[in-house]
Amino acid sequence: LMGTASPTQGESGDKPEVDLSRDSGLLRVLDRLVLYLRVVHSLDYYNGLDYPYEDEMPNRCGIIHVRGATPEKCTVAEVQEWQKGLNQRLEPFWQEKESLKDEEVVKP
Repeated sequence: LMGTASPTQGESGDKPEVDLSRDSGLLRVLDRLVLYLRVVHSLDYYNGLDYPYEDEMPNRCGIIHVRGATPEKCTVAEVQEWQKGLNQRLEPFWQEKESLKDEEVVKP
């Protein structure tokens, strides 16, 4: 999500690093998607939490998220660990909860 992510050899030569260059166009799209999830579906993407009622949200459409400075260096292992944690938090939202039968889909 930060732009290109091609592993390069670190200065010490033992841990490959990830290029963390920013793509401003991609970040604008990401911000809109995160805002859409927050406002329409009451989903806090970065915490992986769903709030059935807006009143339960910690910052009810106040400060939603603030993107900090991009770190200077990041290893492939750190990126993979972050992705794994995010996927674990968001997996319940990807599960199909209930399937509708064809006759239920048709409007009377």
